[in-house]
Amino acid sequence: MIFPLFFIIVFGGWRNSGFGSDDISYQEYFLMLNTYGYVPESVDLGFELLMNSVAWMTNDVNYLYASVILLSCGCYFFGIYKKSPYISLSIIIVISHAYWFRELNQIRAAVSYGFVFLLFILFYDVRYYSRIALFTLASLFHFTAVFSLIPLFLSRLKFRKIVFCFLALIGVFLGPYLSNYIFLNLDVLPLGEMLSAKAYKYIFDTGGYASPLPLFNPVSIKYLGIFLMFCIFFKESEINQDGLLRIIVYSLFCAVVWIFGLRDYSVLAGRVASMFFVVEIIAVPYFIYRLQSYSLRFFASLAVIIIYTLTLGLNLYSRNAFNSYDFSLF
Repeated sequence: MIFPLFFIIVFGGWRNSGFGSDDISYQEYFLMLNTYGYVPESVDLGFELLMNSVAWMTNDVNYLYASVILLSCGCYFFGIYKKSPYISLSIIIVISHAYWFRELNQIRAAVSYGFVFLLFILFYDVRYYSRIALFTLASLFHFTAVFSLIPLFLSRLKFRKIVFCFLALIGVFLGPYLSNYIFLNLDVLPLGEMLSAKAYKYIFDTGGYASPLPLFNPVSIKYLGIFLMFCIFFKESEINQDGLLRIIVYSLFCAVVWIFGLRDYSVLAGRVASMFFVVEIIAVPYFIYRLQSYSLRFFASLAVIIIYTLTLGLNLYSRNAFNSYDFSLF
């Protein structure tokens, strides 16, 4: 596991900015910090502390990129080592999609969701102070981490397939109407003014951040498909007796409801749903591991390798990665 982690740190850390749109902004923040000693107020405290720590040692932004990947993928790989029944499959899942869209671009969210991942999969294995520490670290790097409390709270409830499949259907079809109503009246809610200011561009920028998603797009179909697989394959008693499995199922449920229910706000829908769906790294191998026969596990593993390799290829093609990526170590 050390070699692939080292490789993706070097590959993602020592590159020129411009692979995505967000990393250019973070480069500007880092240069601003080195030149003037401050960053915009919109930068989360955890990320500001990370930038200050790196800036204290060097003014090379590549060390900031490498630090982000070390933290985020370090969390992923530690969680994989602790919980994944098939380590190689989990690593393939990490590098097929999230790595290219978060670690190389949305770097604040990358670190935050790494801590959320550990919070989810280790929730029933660690003490309360460790849970609080992981949640605090995640929230310091990205405000959306506060929503990670939803599946953790739900995991305290008994899972009922009929109830939660029905709730998922309500979220799919009625969620857009409910979310539109809430956002139009956000100012009258408790903390509504703060939330409105924090998420203004994600709610009201209808030509950009708040553009709608198609009802069925590849990402939402994947979320729904994996959630239904767990609902169909596992018995209610199995889910309710296994803490990790319960958190996986509830996180998948939240991802489905969120991405369908807030599909009129594409960035907000995608960012938070992908945080819930971070359990995919463990969920898919865990599902295969629970299959009864060796042949089923073999063909399922082969199918996962093919699907996620194709996903990697499509991501590289859609991002024009071969032209936009520029290795800068030498």
